[in-house]
Amino acid sequence: MSEFSAILNDSSSVVGFVAIGFISAIVLIDGIRYMSMEREVPRLGFLPRGGFAWSTTIRMEYERNWANVITILVMSIMPYLLDPILNIPTLQV
Repeated sequence: MSEFSAILNDSSSVVGFVAIGFISAIVLIDGIRYMSMEREVPRLGFLPRGGFAWSTTIRMEYERNWANVITILVMSIMPYLLDPILNIPTLQV
């Protein structure tokens, strides 16, 4: 327990926990967005004010948003790659 409290007392660790919170929120929101894309458009075809709505699948959304998915993966891997250089506390990795 003393190791945990020592990590929390370090000001750089607090910044690290805030960054982890923001990144976790981004990953969670993106994941929910990808899963809900199929249900977002209630009616398919031509829309009353112009435009066209089409059906989609998770695979199509992945292909359309491949850069966002790669960004999420990079954000997940970066703490492990930076740990030897920055000596990140184990709790935060």
